[in-house]
Amino acid sequence: PINLGWEFAQRLLEMGADDIEHADHDGQATPDSVYRYFCEVLDRMPDPSKHVFHHHMTRGWGIANILAAMQAGIVRFETCLGGLGGQPANFLDDCPVMGTGRYYYADPTQAGLVPTEDLVVMLDEMKIGHGLDVDKVLDMGKMVERIFGRRLRSQCVTTGRIPKAPTGF
Repeated sequence: PINLGWEFAQRLLEMGADDIEHADHDGQATPDSVYRYFCEVLDRMPDPSKHVFHHHMTRGWGIANILAAMQAGIVRFETCLGGLGGQPANFLDDCPVMGTGRYYYADPTQAGLVPTEDLVVMLDEMKIGHGLDVDKVLDMGKMVERIFGRRLRSQCVTTGRIPKAPTGF
C-alpha cells in the first residue's frame, strides 16, 4: 500500500537521505496521475528539493509527465543524453534485460529515460530556468550519437532549437 511507501520515504529522510527518487520504471504513469501523485507527495513531504522524478520513455510520455510533475511543484528530474538511461543495453544492443521473468516488451529498445537534450530545449523555449547551456547540451547529445555510431532518442539533437527568425515557410 502507498502508506507504507510514505512511511519508508519519511524514515529515509529522517535518517539523513539527501533525497527520494520517485521512479516510474515501466513508463505507465499518465500526466494526470503524475500530477496527482506529486501533489500528494508535496502535501506529505513539502520540500521539493528532496524529491527526484525518474521516468522511463516506454510509452513516450516522459516530457509530458515531467511537465505535470513541475506543475505539481517538483523541481528535480533524472534524464540522460540520448535517452539512454535505464537499461542502455536494451536500446544499444537490442538485448532485453529479463529481470525476474519473461521480458515484457515486444521491442527491447523501449527502455530509457527522457532525453536531456529534449527537456532542456523545452524548458528553454518555455523560459523556465535550468542553469544549462542549451547549445552545449545539444553538442554533447551529438557527440554521444557519434560515440555510439547511431541515432539515439533525442528529437532536438536533430531539430535543434526553435528558430527565432523566419525559416522560409
